Amino acid sequence: MSDLIAEYRKLHTTAQKKQFWRQNPLHGEVEIRVPGLPPFKMWGGDNDDTVVKELCWTGFTGWELTSLMLWHELALQARGGVVLDVGTYSGVYSLIAARTCGDCEVYAFDIQGKCIERVKRNAALNGANISTHLVACLDQPGEVDFYFYEEEDVLSSVASVIPAKINTQKSVVPATPLDQLLASQSRPVKLVKIDVEGAEQRTLKGFARTIERDRPELIIEVNSPAALGKVKRLLPAAYSCYSINELAPQLKKMTLFSRPFKGARNYLFTAKSSSAVKALLKQTKIPAQSTTSSLSA
Repeated sequence: MSDLIAEYRKLHTTAQKKQFWRQNPLHGEVEIRVPGLPPFKMWGGDNDDTVVKELCWTGFTGWELTSLMLWHELALQARGGVVLDVGTYSGVYSLIAARTCGDCEVYAFDIQGKCIERVKRNAALNGANISTHLVACLDQPGEVDFYFYEEEDVLSSVASVIPAKINTQKSVVPATPLDQLLASQSRPVKLVKIDVEGAEQRTLKGFARTIERDRPELIIEVNSPAALGKVKRLLPAAYSCYSINELAPQLKKMTLFSRPFKGARNYLFTAKSSSAVKALLKQTKIPAQSTTSSLSA
């Protein structure tokens, strides 16, 4: 196993990884052991969960490691509240929250039914209480088209309500603003992950009242640096934005002239003070092979 992990870590292209996955398939239950996090299980299906494969074959340190560490620490601080995983895929963030914060209410949202079914299966494997919802969390209620493509050995392929050349197929899903979905929720929303492939601005517009009221911690994937400022402007002025370095335990506070870490897509948006964010980063249990924790202004 260690030899295969070493081999995988040398691969650089998606094509190389896909060939490796076909030669070394993962089926059924897979134990996920991200360093510093409680272990849990995920269903590898028919070798189709890209997150499971990437976690397993990097020795559980090569897929969004810093984001997962931060999410775990923030989940510890979210006890008694609500945690939202918007764009859940197979539910790794939902599972970590449910395992970490036992008295939280964890909600997982996705626009693809097969992803929701996989989250249900993963929740059952771990005895985790996760409420799943097949819905697009946008700024207007109704129905919305979403776009995707299908590929062998891939559970979900960058599905989005935003058209893209790669997505050649189309389907329909209900759409509801998060403010509306959470209207009857009495607990505060404390922690949110948003990964909606370009639709994050529409998600935030439909979530504005709850954010203003509860000031949750947010980890948001923003694929385009040009969109980062637009995302920031949709949040209350008290929020600061930090680029997350997945290759080392580092956060960089984003200002007008800042550049994110190379290759970074995940950002922490928080109303915490800089000193509180620095303390948060120190509390994460990053593996010793990573570099020293640092917070850049």
